[in-house]
Amino acid sequence: MIALVSAALSRFRHWLTRLLGVAAPAPVLALPSAPTAAATPDTPDTRAAVHEAGHTLVAWYCTAVTDVYLVSIDVAPEDPRAGFVSYRMAACPAAWAACTLVVRLAGLAAELLAFGTFNARESGRDLASAREVAEELVSSGRSLPAAWSRVTGPAPPFAAMFEVAPAPEVAEVLAQAYRVARALLVASAPRHTALTGSLLHGRRLVSRDVERALGSRVGVRLAGLFKSGFVGLEVGS
Repeated sequence: MIALVSAALSRFRHWLTRLLGVAAPAPVLALPSAPTAAATPDTPDTRAAVHEAGHTLVAWYCTAVTDVYLVSIDVAPEDPRAGFVSYRMAACPAAWAACTLVVRLAGLAAELLAFGTFNARESGRDLASAREVAEELVSSGRSLPAAWSRVTGPAPPFAAMFEVAPAPEVAEVLAQAYRVARALLVASAPRHTALTGSLLHGRRLVSRDVERALGSRVGVRLAGLFKSGFVGLEVGS
């Protein structure tokens, strides 16, 4: 009944807008709040899998990435990382910077969505790397795809992690890249969950394993909000 009432109200607003001749507002992506921490068991392996699956999913749908060939949470005891993702990118400087930023911030975003917190050590390395890319992007006079400015969401949680605050322009690039990473994860939550489960089960995944969880990258229609850089995710229009 609620669904029927909602649909009726939606149709009424549509026809009222047409009747009054009022232009519909530009679509803006309003992101849902993060799930409660109880939604995902918080163990070291689960957190590592959620984090690396976040990186992987965003890389998989980035048009500048040609292949995601290894994802792992099975690392040597002396390795300071909880896991890693290995992928190849096309030689396209403009797309490289934008996609690299979003991929590097996706692990942090995935942890926040799943647990409400993030591993400061793992995410600190990702953030430091992303900051370097953002500073290079700004200093070269380039910018993020214009469509990304339509993504809204919570303020990034990492401002306090900088010993020296980045320049305002760099901070805004990081913030926008974080919002896009979060949007991609929210839009494809079931795929991220499937990939996290596969990673917990297998611990090391190659490209065909990732494709089994996320679906083929071949022939996916450029869609909606992310036609400038990402494929296959219907977010906005």
